[in-house]
Parts: sequence; C-alpha cells; structure tokens
Amino acid sequence: MKTTDIKVGYLTQDEFDTQMEWSAEDAREFVKLAVKGFKKDGNRELFFSCILRAVKWLGVSKVSRQIGLSRVCIYDTLDGTNANPSLDTLSRILGVFGVRIGFEFIPEAKTSRKNAAHYASL
Repeated sequence: MKTTDIKVGYLTQDEFDTQMEWSAEDAREFVKLAVKGFKKDGNRELFFSCILRAVKWLGVSKVSRQIGLSRVCIYDTLDGTNANPSLDTLSRILGVFGVRIGFEFIPEAKTSRKNAAHYASL
C-alpha cells in the first residue's frame, strides 16, 4: 500500500492535508515525530514521505526559494525518484524544520583492518 492510498476518515492523505490549516510549528512537530520513528525503525521510504508532506504543508515553492533548490529537486529527493540524495540536499530540506543531520559512533560496529588503516592515513 502506498502512503498516498491511506485514508483519514473518507479522505486521502492529500485531500486531508489540503483541507486542514497546518502551521509551521505543526510541520516541525510532525517532522520531529518522523525523525524519532526513523531512528527507531529505519524506514527510509516512510520518513521521506513524511518530510514531503511537511514540505507541502509549508508550500513547496516557499521551501524551494528558502533553501535554494528547485521544486523538482525537492520532489525527486523525497518521493523516491532519487534513491540516494546527497547529504547537502537532505540537510537543506531538513534544516527548514530545525533538524540537523548528525552522526554517532556505534561501538559494536566492526570495521575491517584495511578500511581502518585507510582512514587512519587521512
């Protein structure tokens, strides 16, 4: 089932979204929940779908102007067309909602000695 097929009452998600008045704070809270969900389950498709919904709530053209990316680039990044968006693109989009991409060290992760030596030489 596609996320666009999900219904809220008798409306599709898109119909529901267009009939509601969503504030920037509502969008930010929605993204916050999406980030928490992504950290828990790693469902990238659902995460990007949620971010796209929040961008639509703010207005894709407005977000596009704010971050200096085309509307097409935003859609391609978040609707699954671009299977591997750059960190810069994703960072710009998430920055609109006050989200910063970060990395964390996972002590249990094993790296090969070859890769470790490569990085140590940098």
